[in-house]
Amino acid sequence: MVKHYLLIAMRNLLNDKLNSAVKIFGLALGLAASLIVVIVNYSELTWDSFWPEAEQIHLVRTESVVNGKTQLLDRVSIEVIDLAKETMADSLWITPLIASNVTAVVEKTGGTAPLVQEVLINHVTPDFLSIFNPTVIAGDTRNFSNDPYTLLINQSTAKLIFGQENPLGKIITINHPPQPGDSQSSPSTQQYKIIAIVDVDEPRSQIRAGLFAPYRAQPQGESSDRRISYSWPTYIKAKKPLANEQILELLNEHVAAKLPQLNPHDRINLLLLPLVDQHLDSVESTGSRQRVLILYSLGLLILWIAVSNYINLAIAGYVTRQKETALRRIQGANICSLFLQYWLESFLLVLLSGFIALIMVELSIPSVVNLLNLPLATNSFSDPLLTTAIAGLLLAVSLVLAAYPTFYFSRITPALILRANRSTENRLSLYTRKALFVVQFIGVSFLLIALAAIALQLNQLANYQPGYQTDRIAFFIHRDTRALNTGQLNSLKQQINAVPGVVSSSRMLGVIPGDGSGPMEVNRLIGNQPYKVELASAWVADSDYFATYAIALVAGNSFPTKLTDTTTDNHSRMTAVLCRSALAPLGFKSADDAIGNNIDLFRRPDQPKGVDVKVVGVTEDVHLGNHHKAPLPCLFISFDLDPSANTPYAVRFEHAPTEQQLEAIQTIWADITGNKPHHWLLENSLADQFKIERTLEKFLYGFAAVALVIGLLGIYGAAAINAQKRTKEIALRKLHGASQFKIVTLLNRDFALLVILANLIAWPLAFYVAARWLENFYRHFDLWLWLPLFSATNLLLCLGLTWLTVSGHALLIAKTKPAHALRNE
Repeated sequence: MVKHYLLIAMRNLLNDKLNSAVKIFGLALGLAASLIVVIVNYSELTWDSFWPEAEQIHLVRTESVVNGKTQLLDRVSIEVIDLAKETMADSLWITPLIASNVTAVVEKTGGTAPLVQEVLINHVTPDFLSIFNPTVIAGDTRNFSNDPYTLLINQSTAKLIFGQENPLGKIITINHPPQPGDSQSSPSTQQYKIIAIVDVDEPRSQIRAGLFAPYRAQPQGESSDRRISYSWPTYIKAKKPLANEQILELLNEHVAAKLPQLNPHDRINLLLLPLVDQHLDSVESTGSRQRVLILYSLGLLILWIAVSNYINLAIAGYVTRQKETALRRIQGANICSLFLQYWLESFLLVLLSGFIALIMVELSIPSVVNLLNLPLATNSFSDPLLTTAIAGLLLAVSLVLAAYPTFYFSRITPALILRANRSTENRLSLYTRKALFVVQFIGVSFLLIALAAIALQLNQLANYQPGYQTDRIAFFIHRDTRALNTGQLNSLKQQINAVPGVVSSSRMLGVIPGDGSGPMEVNRLIGNQPYKVELASAWVADSDYFATYAIALVAGNSFPTKLTDTTTDNHSRMTAVLCRSALAPLGFKSADDAIGNNIDLFRRPDQPKGVDVKVVGVTEDVHLGNHHKAPLPCLFISFDLDPSANTPYAVRFEHAPTEQQLEAIQTIWADITGNKPHHWLLENSLADQFKIERTLEKFLYGFAAVALVIGLLGIYGAAAINAQKRTKEIALRKLHGASQFKIVTLLNRDFALLVILANLIAWPLAFYVAARWLENFYRHFDLWLWLPLFSATNLLLCLGLTWLTVSGHALLIAKTKPAHALRNE
């Protein structure tokens, strides 16, 4: 019986080759788009899941409550790390992950020059091997816990440095900054011996490939403030079965409770984040989980469009088989046998479509990786879980495709069909085809309008002027830069400023102004009138900060060459620069009125007064911090930065920096600091704030194009069926004098009405979704102004493409001689 059903399926597939090709290709496009979503989301959801017992590995988080405000960090202080190692060694494996870029020098044999290579080095405790249990490819890791000058190396780094040569036993000289907690003030040069090669090469991991060196515990002589000032990602794993609640209780009882509190009102709690959830749920990954859900929704939408297109085109074929099915029903065929037959037919077509879709996906994966800059699961189609998911998807689609014909033929009356001795399309079939066509174009219109909305919003964000210059600013840094004294720092700045085309340069404590600083409570007392306001803040370590960001000055003759004030008691103190919008909330009548006055910062709940800070300047309003959020009134606070501190350096250019200018600055930097720096543009860092939205925009471009192609394929097939059914009607109209234009207009009318109906339904849906999405932005385009324009443009586009597609078929039919058509009828 199954063999007979398959033969019937092959016969029906070959009988109408054009209709079959359109159905298969349209379904393949939808499946390919859906499979890309499955692969991308599977890759995002399975970060670090490959480690043995990955579900038992946790990242330790710090929840700190300072001045009544809660802050969550995905790292802990060095003191927490060392205290946990001392007090909980019997219960937990604990390792920090202190990563930095270093310069590795390898002596070559034969008197050739040594190889100098920049690599990543991770300082970890020996517990790292017990927590992550990486596969040891070669060598022995036992001495890693005894000798502080041993190294583990992963395969890709070994190949990068040594090529095909065996790295085991080789000596690497590393020049790296002092490890946090060391009392040294300059980088150290140390020789390490490679003792093992470990398998740590998966890009979808928080553990980055490179060198692995033993972590040295915090020296006991360091002050508490010094020890707490450094924090790093730290991972733990229980040595015996313990629930997460028990691990948390141990950490907070034996570690957090023993930390020296800076103030009785401050509090530190330790929390756990499963390693497998870190990629999507860390503090830095805000919105990643939402992106996964949105992509799944888009994948289901595009698949539904493809399935609707398939069923719509298949209905005509089902109608012609009414007599065949009626005979089978008379002979005793039940619903189950009908479903089996149509399921086998649909499964055969789904397999063909799935095969084409897999080819499309395989060919497009490299482009997807480059376009989205997302590491995807390697060997996706050989992964058992992913392969099962893909097979389940294909099976589900085939079951859905078989459901309609089974339902349709279960409702026919065999006697009526056999008495008429012909197949006729009833109203249910006709209305179903129209409804499916409308559903297709609802999806197409929704995607096109959504694409227009997100493109316009991101374009407005890209052109947003936050009060500082957002382009033509490049940043330079090298984590392995040796310590600089004040003279070297001044020389570096002077030489950079002397490069043709450079306007200004400055040391920075961050990249995006105010990012990571957070709001700050500022107080001022005028007589008996207290003023208190929450201001966005940014730390300034260089008086050229404002010139480099091109922040406009309102009051103050110029920004001081020294940011700190040394006029009081011969002791330096901090100064502040206010934004214009902060003046009135603090009781200042004008910008000039604020100059020279003091404001009160860093007040704690148990203290009546904080730190007096002198106002030395006022700027135009600046949007500090993340541009997702509404700007607050703001201030800039001076900070005495140690000349040897390794911080990024910003350079503003007259025009977009050229390769020659960037190379000149890198050469100057290398001459003074000893290393060639990395560089990037401020506009790229600002764009990263909207990385999730830009990823969705790229998916929408692809999905909208796929949906449109599927829709046009559906129109093409439906137009062919419609024209074929109306051949006699068209011949009679031509005999009565109808022109080709009237015939084309007649055939276009029905499709045009359906497209208009689909748009009328899609518009409110798109408006609702766009309005909800725009709630994520404090500043967005006027939806009531732009959405009607998007909707009208989309309608014209859909109608135009529909008319072009249908008119092609209509012209062919209109050119047919009436006598020939009537003879065939």
